[in-house]
Amino acid sequence: HNRIPHSRGMGSSASAIVAGVAAASGLLPEHAQLSRDRILQVASDLEGHPDNAAASVLGDAVVSWTNVPVDGHSLPDYRAASIKVHKDIRATALVPDFHASTQAVRRVLPSHVTHSDAAFNVSRTAVQVAALQNYPDLLWEGTRDRLHQPYRADALSVTAEWVNRLRNRGYAAYLSGAGPTVMVLHTEDIDESILDDAREQGLRVFDLKVAGPVRVEVTQA
Repeated sequence: HNRIPHSRGMGSSASAIVAGVAAASGLLPEHAQLSRDRILQVASDLEGHPDNAAASVLGDAVVSWTNVPVDGHSLPDYRAASIKVHKDIRATALVPDFHASTQAVRRVLPSHVTHSDAAFNVSRTAVQVAALQNYPDLLWEGTRDRLHQPYRADALSVTAEWVNRLRNRGYAAYLSGAGPTVMVLHTEDIDESILDDAREQGLRVFDLKVAGPVRVEVTQA
């Protein structure tokens, strides 16, 4: 059972792949079962990148990257490191009632970006890593972006409206993946009137917990 809403930018496909690889490993004799690193490699290869697969394998927050072999023949080497999330940080997802095609949303992105925009996002990435671990008061600053959300606003107008609405109220809201889900990281409760308005506009509201690493539970029939 995959409880993650599909085609909403929440990593449901990567989670399904990780579940399949982990379940297959669990059916093997104990000495032959895959390590988490190997599960990450297999799942990332099937997914095409480690971003979401790494989160499903390792839990918490992750940073991930790909080492592309220079010989052009070997398989990429997928890497990730887990980041322990500050105990006060919670996540709330606002999920619109429509799908977003990852490929279609990617097509609106420019082929080139300015140096200033690239530098802006690199700095905010560093801020976000610090915010997730030790400084949750920096979550709003760490979730600022110039490289993809502005370009996708027209294609995801409902999402853009809610991201702006929440951020104007001081909440660290951002586009989740390729969308259309709006994700909010917070330490205090979100104003219930805002969530009620979201529900009235057809958005589903999910309170999420920070998950741990993938595990296989064996039950006797």
